[in-house]
Amino acid sequence: MDIIRTVNADRRYYLDEDKIYNADSLVDTIRRFNDIKIQMYNHLYDLRYDNTGVFSDMTYSQWCTDTFGINAYYACAIYSAASGALASQSELNKIYIRSKEEDLKARDTKISSVKEQLERKQAVKSLWTFTVPPKNGRRLIPVASLQ
Repeated sequence: MDIIRTVNADRRYYLDEDKIYNADSLVDTIRRFNDIKIQMYNHLYDLRYDNTGVFSDMTYSQWCTDTFGINAYYACAIYSAASGALASQSELNKIYIRSKEEDLKARDTKISSVKEQLERKQAVKSLWTFTVPPKNGRRLIPVASLQ
């Protein structure tokens, strides 16, 4: 079995086909892009949830230019990837919370229906249970609607 080296970016690049010129540069570019994207994601997370971090003082394009020497065109691509990842995780969290709330609501409904059934059975059982025997010696007859 041959092992094929691939790189996934916006498309899948097959490095072993020798159709890509300067494949090492492509891999390095994608690696740099992902590293910067992860750092930007962390800074965006800090800004959104802690209201602290680098982006409270400067814009993302300034940060990319000062830190990595990247122009605004590439900074925009990195920003859109990082903010998209943050937004999708927020949506997944909302879906998870909503599904857990629906699950808890279904469990509460089931518990209340079982409690109602138990109360009805206990009410019927209490009609058939004698705590004091009748004085006249006759047996009590249950109500016809409960039979």
